[in-house]
Amino acid sequence: MTEKRNYWKEEEELLLKEWADKAQCYELLHHKSHIVYKQRHALFVIPVIIISTVTGTANFAQDKISNESDKNIFVMIVGGLNIFAAIVTTISQFLKISEMNEGHRVASYSWGKYYRHIRTELAKHPLDRINATDMIAMAKEEYDRLLELSPMIPKKVIDDFNKTFLKNTKISKPEICDIIIPTTIFTMTKEERLEMVNKLNPLPIIEEPESEDEPILPIEEPQIIKPKVNPMVEKFKMSFYKIHGRYPSEEEITGSLGNLYKEDDNNVSRPSFFKMNKDSETSSVSPMNIFNEAIEEQTRIQIDSDTEDEV
Repeated sequence: MTEKRNYWKEEEELLLKEWADKAQCYELLHHKSHIVYKQRHALFVIPVIIISTVTGTANFAQDKISNESDKNIFVMIVGGLNIFAAIVTTISQFLKISEMNEGHRVASYSWGKYYRHIRTELAKHPLDRINATDMIAMAKEEYDRLLELSPMIPKKVIDDFNKTFLKNTKISKPEICDIIIPTTIFTMTKEERLEMVNKLNPLPIIEEPESEDEPILPIEEPQIIKPKVNPMVEKFKMSFYKIHGRYPSEEEITGSLGNLYKEDDNNVSRPSFFKMNKDSETSSVSPMNIFNEAIEEQTRIQIDSDTEDEV
C-alpha cells in the first residue's frame, strides 16, 4: 500500500487553482443566467395573473348587462382573455422557465460554495492543509458532479462574459466560453526521469546509442552441446536387439564392452533406453557370448546380402 504524503507539490496547487478559477466563472455565469430567467419568468407570470384577475371579476359583472348583444360580446372578450392566459401558461411550462430559473439559482450557489472551499484550503499554509491526494480526489468528484447537474447557460450570457473578461488572462476560464485549454504535462528532464526510474526499478536500463555510427552488436544465440555417442556401443545395442528383440541393459553392455562404456569427462552419454529397461529381467546369457553372436549374425547377414546381389 502506498503511503500518503504529508506535503503538497506545486503542480497540485496549480491544478486546484485552475478548478477554483473555473468554479468562480461558473458561479458568475449561472448567477447572470438566473437573472435572465427570472425576468422571463416575470414576463410570463405577471400577465397571466392580471388576466386571470380581470376575467374572474368580469364573470360577476356580466349579469348586470341588460343588452343581450352587448352581453354576448362581453362573454366572448372574457373567454378570449382566458384562452390567452392558458396559452401563455402552457408556453411557460413548455420552456421550463420556472425550472431553469431555480436551477441556475441553485447552481450559482453550489459553484460558489465549491470555489470557497478550494480557496480556503489554498490560503492555508501547506503544512496546515488536509492531505493533497484526498483533497484532489474530493475536488475532482465534486467538480464532475456540478458539471453534470448544472443547467445549460444561454449563449447571450456567455457572449457578455467573454466581452467583459476578454483581456483578463490571469484566470482560467471554463471550456464553455469557447476556449480550448491545452493539456498540461509535468515536465522532467531526461536525467531526472532516468534517475527516478533507476530508483524505482532495480533492473539496469540500457541507453540507446546517441550516434548512428556506433555499431550494434548482435545477440549471440546459446550453443546447444550435443552428447557424443560411442559407435561401438550403438553397434552392440542394435545387434543385441536383432537377436533378442529388446535392448540390452546397462549391466549387459558394461560386462560385454568393459571400459568402452565407462563415462569420463562427459564424453559419452548413457542411452535413454536404460530407463525403459530398468525393470527388465537380466538375461542369463553371457554378455561376451551375446556380443560374439551379434557379430556373427551381422557377418551372416552381410554375406547373404552379397550373395543375393551376385545372383
